Amino acid sequence: MMNLPHRVNRISFRREDFRVSLDRPFIPVMIGALLLTEILVILPGNGSLHTALLVIPIAVLALCATLLTLMSLRYHLEVGPDGIDCYDLWVRPRHTNWNAVTNTRFYRFFGLNYMVIQVPGRRRPMWIPLFVQRYDLFREMVLTYAHNDQVLEQKLDQVA
Repeated sequence: MMNLPHRVNRISFRREDFRVSLDRPFIPVMIGALLLTEILVILPGNGSLHTALLVIPIAVLALCATLLTLMSLRYHLEVGPDGIDCYDLWVRPRHTNWNAVTNTRFYRFFGLNYMVIQVPGRRRPMWIPLFVQRYDLFREMVLTYAHNDQVLEQKLDQVA
C-alpha cells in the first residue's frame, strides 16, 4: 500500500466571485447608527418618547439595511489562479497576483475580520473582507492559489 503525503498539490483554473455577507456587518452598523441617532435626538430635547422609541429605530433599520445591501452589491471580490480582485476603501478596483504577495496579516475591526495583503511597490495594502458568503469555498480557493501556505491556513481556520 502506498502512503500519500498529507498535503496534495491541486491545480485549478476556477474563478469565483464572492460578496460580503450582510449578517456580520449589519449588527455593529445598526447599533452604532441607532445609538448615535438616539443621542442626537434625545440630548437637545427635541424628540418625543414615541419618536425616540419607534420612529427612529425603524428609520435607522431601513436606512442601514438599504446601505449595506447596496454595498454588498457593489463591493465584491474575485479569487482565481492569477490573483485576487478586490476594491479598496475608495471603491477603486484592485488586482493582486498571488506571486506578488509578500506579507499577509489579519485584523479584526469592529468585530469584522480582514486579511491584509501587502504588495511591494504599492503604498497601501489590500484589505480583503473575510465575512464573505460561501466562506469555506473562499478559504479553499485562497489556500489552493496561495500555494497551500501553512501559516495562512492556520489564520484562516482561526477566523472561521
